[in-house]
Amino acid sequence: MQYTNAQILAAVLAKWGQPAIEQLTSGKLDNLPWMQAVSNKVRSMGWVSPNWSLGKELSPLMSSITEALIVPVIERYLQGMPDSSLPSIAHSLVDAALVNGSLSLFEGNVVFEKEDLEELKNYLNWNLPLGESPVYEVKTSGDNE
Repeated sequence: MQYTNAQILAAVLAKWGQPAIEQLTSGKLDNLPWMQAVSNKVRSMGWVSPNWSLGKELSPLMSSITEALIVPVIERYLQGMPDSSLPSIAHSLVDAALVNGSLSLFEGNVVFEKEDLEELKNYLNWNLPLGESPVYEVKTSGDNE
């Protein structure tokens, strides 16, 4: 099967962002009223310690949810961009973030450090390598000197 660059990039971003997504969602799960009710009931029965969290318990299952929900959202967002340009765009954005030393999203609530960005760069190199540039670089008379 031939995958589009949008499909590959969506899968790469979901895989790379999975730990952050799981952390965010597991914390949010515990704040849902029905989850709190279930957690309180289980704690009151004495089955678990007072520090037990249903969200943390469900966290390992979040990877399948990430794939089922996040990947299609990313793919839909990327569909508006020329598929052949996506490798170049992705590598350029990661390179710029590496120069800055980190990537901060959602008003600083999610921060990816240099090590995280280097991991993303490796994922991109392995799964969505740069080929020939989709953009022609115009030569000027000064280029021949």
